[in-house]
Amino acid sequence: MYVGVLRERWRRPKLSLEYGGPSNGDAVETRAADGWTGAYVRLRVRAAKRRYAAEDVEVMVLGARELEPRANELPAPGGIAIEGQLLGWSNTKSTRMTIPSDTHRHLDLLHIVKAETASGAAPAWIAVRPEYDTRHATRSGRFELELAVSARNANARRYRVVVHYDGGWGDDPWHHLAVDAPTSLR
Repeated sequence: MYVGVLRERWRRPKLSLEYGGPSNGDAVETRAADGWTGAYVRLRVRAAKRRYAAEDVEVMVLGARELEPRANELPAPGGIAIEGQLLGWSNTKSTRMTIPSDTHRHLDLLHIVKAETASGAAPAWIAVRPEYDTRHATRSGRFELELAVSARNANARRYRVVVHYDGGWGDDPWHHLAVDAPTSLR
């Protein structure tokens, strides 16, 4: 009986949050036939090897705060008010996903739109679901998100992600938008 309890504990899913930048496919630029162009920052939620699949995985925004306003911009009134909302999985409308052992799934963190950058003050749209107003748009030069990665059969883990965005696009959006690797908050 004791061995069975230990085995269950060892096999319990363990999740981590990662970001590798544009060179690793975690930041992608998309173009639509109608001329719309956007750039997406995606995080990877990885399930550890030799464990059970993580079921009903969700990533919740626990907090969002502006660290540094852009030049000539006022802070958003009331801040970035998206606490308690869920981020969406890439290329789906879902906020819940099963992740098998030793694999990862992409999660949308935010996106920017080229057409909105002409004034140099384009917002970064944080990819919360549902998108029912503009509270998830921020014009901050630097802001942080505190995220919780949880699953029905795994312990929740908290992370901090810092985003730097000057509002521009230029020849390469990744010269204007940078994301620090998630840091674990224990």
